[in-house]
Amino acid sequence: MKIPQKLKPWLIVCAALAAMLVLAYVLVASKLSKINYVPVAPAPQTPAARPSPSDAGPTDDRILNILLVGVDNDYLPGMDELGNADGQIILSINPQKEQISMVSLLRDIYIQIPDSYATKITLVYHFEGLETLINTVEYNFDIDIDNYVMVNYLGLMKIVDAIGGVELELSELEIWGMAGKIKNLNKLTQEPLETDMLYPSDAGLINLNGKQVAAYLRIRNTGDYDYGRTDRARKVLTAMKDKVKGLNIIELSKLADVAAENITTDITQQELMKLIANSVRYMKYDVRSGRIPVDGSHTGDGSYVYIDYDINREYLHNMINGDIED
Repeated sequence: MKIPQKLKPWLIVCAALAAMLVLAYVLVASKLSKINYVPVAPAPQTPAARPSPSDAGPTDDRILNILLVGVDNDYLPGMDELGNADGQIILSINPQKEQISMVSLLRDIYIQIPDSYATKITLVYHFEGLETLINTVEYNFDIDIDNYVMVNYLGLMKIVDAIGGVELELSELEIWGMAGKIKNLNKLTQEPLETDMLYPSDAGLINLNGKQVAAYLRIRNTGDYDYGRTDRARKVLTAMKDKVKGLNIIELSKLADVAAENITTDITQQELMKLIANSVRYMKYDVRSGRIPVDGSHTGDGSYVYIDYDINREYLHNMINGDIED
């Protein structure tokens, strides 16, 4: 069949667009293939009522719960030695409410491993591994964890540097608390001890590089202990999200390369492609953050934090479902 002359330009445009889409898909898929993909077995127990069903894909209008795990050690993915999971955040994407919630879990929470012993939540990963950590969070908080994303602090440094750093407001006390952490990281990276050091006079809004962000996240001696530490983790995630929104295509491509090599997850390439396709929509969502335990719902003995699980479980469910008003 002969194609009318006046239609040929449109066909050329359509063919060019199709070629660009195929090229983009191949480019993204090649980067995603570099991610450390490590699936975990489903939990053996099924709580009676959970905010997120597990029978739909990430592009459906359902809630998606992702456990973000920051390993506070100096080991890289694939090594036998497990550190402590000192940074744990339940990130929930709620398309119906157009909301993203980030709820931090304090590292010293006393938690029951299903059909086993109780210990600090940070040590569940260290002694029992990632699968048991996920099952333990699900069991105690009555939720579904759909996926996890794990990053080592050294990997986080590279990811932050790939986006050109992030802007954060720092107090003199926080800068003082970062000093020893920066020196430790310099030892690991075999750099002069004073490299990237900050001083009290630098207090205020600062663009931090990857090493400085890693030090900022590891502060514990500013008087607010782990409560401040979890708050700082949420601030870093929010700042990174805002920074990524302003990157151009070349910068995004570089970020994808670095992130892929420094992240371990059970999200498949197909699921990641769907999440990426929805990322523009997600960037417009309202972001809310909080922590467990909530105020007045816990006691401590200097080592463990004992929480009222009924109160904190209800709070977490309300955050995930978007039922907490500003």
